[in-house]
Amino acid sequence: MNATLFSNNIPLGTILLKVEDESMNVVGGILRPNEHYLGMQPIFRRANGLFTDELIALNLVVQLENRCYLIPEGGLSIYDLVEFPDEISLSVVAIQRHAMDVFFLSSQPLSFLKEPWYPIDIDQKIRYEAELDNEMGKSITIADKTYVSAEKHTLSQFTRHAYACFGPNDDVLFYISNKEESSPTFAVVHLTWKQGVEISAKYPITTYYSDFDEFSIKRMNVDHLEWD
Repeated sequence: MNATLFSNNIPLGTILLKVEDESMNVVGGILRPNEHYLGMQPIFRRANGLFTDELIALNLVVQLENRCYLIPEGGLSIYDLVEFPDEISLSVVAIQRHAMDVFFLSSQPLSFLKEPWYPIDIDQKIRYEAELDNEMGKSITIADKTYVSAEKHTLSQFTRHAYACFGPNDDVLFYISNKEESSPTFAVVHLTWKQGVEISAKYPITTYYSDFDEFSIKRMNVDHLEWD
């Protein structure tokens, strides 16, 4: 499946991704770089396949052509060797299992969302994640004053990635992760768009799901039936 590599909201090139290691949920391919990538090329060459701090600082994101984002728990491995300038290899390590099953192992890859749930573009993804940080109480500065939440939201223990949005209101699906194997992997968050910190840890209101299948059954499929 074709995909685009981004640094923040800047496209760096495209890749035809194929399964490299099914058991470890690894997909990869040869990157077709653009001028933005070439401007950052020294960073990738210094990394030499490792997911270094320099690469982490680039906020790299891989989005499939169906607009689903791959979440690589193991990071990205990019080999860009001077000796092989036309063979920049990229591996996306330990992606979410439902993405591997539905998009790479199925003979007929399926759409991952049903109306009124919709995929999001890279600018929406960045905006939703920034708004959630604000509402959760991550320290922010407004008019030279710094604000923090009085309580800690339960989402604070997770790394959070905006994944999809609900058309009728401000619910956003996030992929979440931490080091606990039994932890939920998805959460629907009702963003308040307060443009500031929610003092109570009750907000934004959040519903957790163990995996994408549970979200599909308990929320998305129900919404789809009511939408029809």
